Amino acid sequence: MRIFELTNILNAMIDEISNYCNRHEIVLNVNEVTFGDDYIPFEWILRDNPNARRSEGIAKYIRNTNSISISPLSSQMIWYIAWLAYRIKNNYDYDNSEYIIQQLIAVDKGENNAPLNLLPNWDSNELNDIFCYAMSFLICHELGHAVYHHPGYYDEELNLRDPEMLKANELEADSFAANCIIEISNNDESAKYGILVAQLAILFIRNENVTYNTHPEPATRLENIRQYFDFTDIMQIFIEIVQDLSQNYLDNRFVH
Repeated sequence: MRIFELTNILNAMIDEISNYCNRHEIVLNVNEVTFGDDYIPFEWILRDNPNARRSEGIAKYIRNTNSISISPLSSQMIWYIAWLAYRIKNNYDYDNSEYIIQQLIAVDKGENNAPLNLLPNWDSNELNDIFCYAMSFLICHELGHAVYHHPGYYDEELNLRDPEMLKANELEADSFAANCIIEISNNDESAKYGILVAQLAILFIRNENVTYNTHPEPATRLENIRQYFDFTDIMQIFIEIVQDLSQNYLDNRFVH
């Protein structure tokens, strides 16, 4: 599957999300979903600072254009986490953490972006569904910010707004997204895995020393999602494996 080919699919998903909003009398004003430009560290930057990172955001709502921008590089990272979810969900062999880590690090450094829009293509509709639901959750999360008119992180004087309010807004956007995806998917199991993939991707995309001034801890966000569907034993195994994998990733990605 090519990541940029998903643009049409994700824009079509807006129709489903719009229907969801109409059913619940929610005003929605979003024009389009686009793939934004990622900053990728140059080779000389990485030589001077091996911990330099590409753009860290997964998706963002752009207020002045009423659009949602998705990071292509983050999307590739999410693909590999979705692949792991697919393997574990179906009880396939997943003892290839070294491969996953290598791929995630390569994406984070922009090393395998030639061509940027080419992802490994496994012949599995279920895997594609998990990935698309993960991406749709991210879209819905940003839509939640738009629907609830959440302010940006900084005020007009570029001062950080109240961190507790910002964290509450993130949980509210997560809840909006979870409700939306569960309903439009008719409670599909792949959609639930997609939601988990989107939530767990945060562990890889944020900096090692993040202080969570604007977002809740990942564990808090997972606990918030738990109220929308029961985590099966296999889902819990997936969560624990990804949490361990993320620590291994951080240990290998960053120079201490």
